[in-house]
Amino acid sequence: MERHLQGQKAAEEFRRSPAGARPAPAASKLSGRYTCEALGDLVVENQGGQLYLNFTKPGQKAHLIPHDGLSFRLVFEQGWMNKIGWDEGGSVLFTTDTEGVVDGLQVRLGEPGEGAVLPASKN
Repeated sequence: MERHLQGQKAAEEFRRSPAGARPAPAASKLSGRYTCEALGDLVVENQGGQLYLNFTKPGQKAHLIPHDGLSFRLVFEQGWMNKIGWDEGGSVLFTTDTEGVVDGLQVRLGEPGEGAVLPASKN
């Protein structure tokens, strides 16, 4: 019984680790323009295999770092949030339709469980 629990614990740790994370889809499937009621247009760009999220209305740019499948960490690199040293974190979760095609995203500013979740639909 104890061995079984150790195996379950090891499997859970592997799943949570970067090595156990699901791979991100191809950047071309995620790139594009998204519309968010609260933030205006958001543009996901593929630059040399790296994804960036441009908040066009407030003039912010963030690097999207793969976390797990359609989930990415958000790191601000350009704009006033970067200048003030914003390090509260954030994330982006891409959403899909019933056929698995990316149809939107959700931006969370702040740590999980904190801050607002702002949905955006893909144009």
